Amino acid sequence: MNMDWSFQANPPTTSAFNAFFDLAPTPGGGWAAAGWMLDESGLNLQGALYKISAEGDILWSRLDTAFSHPEFGSENALHDVEALPSGSIVACGYSREYIEEEQRLKSHAWLLKVSADGCIESRCHPVTSVQAERPGQPALRIFPNPAAGKMTLDTGFGSATRAALEICNSEGKAVLYRELTLEEGQAEVDITHLAEGWYTVRLLSREGLKVGRLVVQR
Repeated sequence: MNMDWSFQANPPTTSAFNAFFDLAPTPGGGWAAAGWMLDESGLNLQGALYKISAEGDILWSRLDTAFSHPEFGSENALHDVEALPSGSIVACGYSREYIEEEQRLKSHAWLLKVSADGCIESRCHPVTSVQAERPGQPALRIFPNPAAGKMTLDTGFGSATRAALEICNSEGKAVLYRELTLEEGQAEVDITHLAEGWYTVRLLSREGLKVGRLVVQR
């Protein structure tokens, strides 16, 4: 089978979590792609929307964050996309914000409409309604911390048994990616190969994204 073309999305930072979830044809033969990508801080998964030509060239792209928190970040995903006959593009998904005063996550339905040129249309408000609330602290608990040989992740996830782990060094480079099996929300990870320093630890499951800081010290 011959490949007509392929493209890379040029995300703000390299992460195993960067992904497209949906693709839809646009008037004129191009495509609209929706998903999420990690921002440069490593704390926010941003809703990603790309328009691609029929030849596979990126015409424009945008990354949107409906909510954010300076310490715990946020999770913003665009899971479905459609192109209208007018050329406008509509994408929907969700955004989760951390309510610090109440120590809980709040989930919002998220609807985004942009023009054919990728600009938000004035009559479209990005967050439409609150769908659900989830109790609990979104920070990832890591112990011991500082750690030397092994660390235990206490996720607080209630029902998830599988999760994707990514560890990035202080320069933002991913140094470990692994699929984990959780037992009562916990998992043990060998970090003997990591050099001394501080790291950002991200864990993604069907219950959401959690972020923590790890110090390796020997």
